[in-house]
Amino acid sequence: MSLSLWPKRPKSKKREVLKVKKKKLGILWAGVFLIALVVFVFSSRPANSITLDVNPGIEITTNRLNNVLSVSPLDKEAKKVLEGFSVGDRDFDGVVNELVDLMVLTGHISAEKNNLIMITANDNNAHPTLLEQAGQLIEESLQNKQVEARLLGQTITYSKEIRTIATDKGISPGKLAVIKKLTAVDSSLSIEELAPLSLQGILTLAAGLDIKPEELFVQVKNVAADLDGGTGKEEVEASRTVGMGPLLDMEKALEIALARTDGGQVVEFVLEKERGRYEYEVEVKKDDKKYEVEIDAHTGEVLEFKERRDGHPGRNVQPGLLLGMEKALEIALTRTGGGQVVEFVLEKEQGRYEYEVEVKKDDKKYEVEIDAHTGEMLEFKVRELSRDVGTDSTTCSGL
Repeated sequence: MSLSLWPKRPKSKKREVLKVKKKKLGILWAGVFLIALVVFVFSSRPANSITLDVNPGIEITTNRLNNVLSVSPLDKEAKKVLEGFSVGDRDFDGVVNELVDLMVLTGHISAEKNNLIMITANDNNAHPTLLEQAGQLIEESLQNKQVEARLLGQTITYSKEIRTIATDKGISPGKLAVIKKLTAVDSSLSIEELAPLSLQGILTLAAGLDIKPEELFVQVKNVAADLDGGTGKEEVEASRTVGMGPLLDMEKALEIALARTDGGQVVEFVLEKERGRYEYEVEVKKDDKKYEVEIDAHTGEVLEFKERRDGHPGRNVQPGLLLGMEKALEIALTRTGGGQVVEFVLEKEQGRYEYEVEVKKDDKKYEVEIDAHTGEMLEFKVRELSRDVGTDSTTCSGL
């Protein structure tokens, strides 16, 4: 038996209070740590994914706070564009705006091009409004730069198969999704042959299959630059010149027409403005038939197709032997000092093809005939227009 010379001291109330405080403090710190951990996971975990295809293709990944975690190239061209690019601590809006600036700086988007931009949202995790937000940002940025473009938007599911095939072909998942829609319509097409095509080429092919852009994308919009600083979008759309609007190239329009007629000889090619939009009118002869094809010059949609008997053979227009539409317009507008192109025609005269370009500027109308093979200016006319009725009042011509 042990004896203690000192009696047991009663427990101090201060010590008990201190233990309680330490316990509460420990719980508090644990809570703070847990919250910090949740915030860290919340902010560092990818939540939204969207790709921009301008040939190149770029993927943007953000967290739930809309801060950008990464910007990744999806093809070789994108790697060049993004060389030296740093995300920093910018949010989604800032990164999208800077990417548009970068595309303009590198020449992938310009006022001289028929710009086409495809936005693809990952249906697995993208916020429902992300697609619309990206489109609005790009639209505003291009309008500030006075650049016109066509915006296409879609939402797809980024499956492992889509990711694997897209990476293997060196294209974006969004572009692959469009290609797969086309191969589903025409089994003779393959991913291998369509992957190298530009977005414009793919849309042209789709038009040849009678597939409208609205059937491929959930959002289709034309961005019209506010060029005079005060004109509304509808007025800008209606007053575009050929050189400014997002039009299909002549070669693409011919491809669509010949795909519809299954070949033949193009004997007439005209670009005209109808109801504020431009249309290509193509006349094709094949065997003993003549076809007339009207094509929406903005979308590639076949608006009208006529067929009739005609036993007179024509001569095939080979685009590779002719100046392109853009070059012909450049020659005409250089001579007129600018203006609005209101008519553009390719016609055959004495065995050779000529471009006939009609330009309006101020109170004058210019008619320019250009050799479609050499670019030589064959004829140049200037007509004074009456301000009241818009008719010719005087005429002078000469080179």
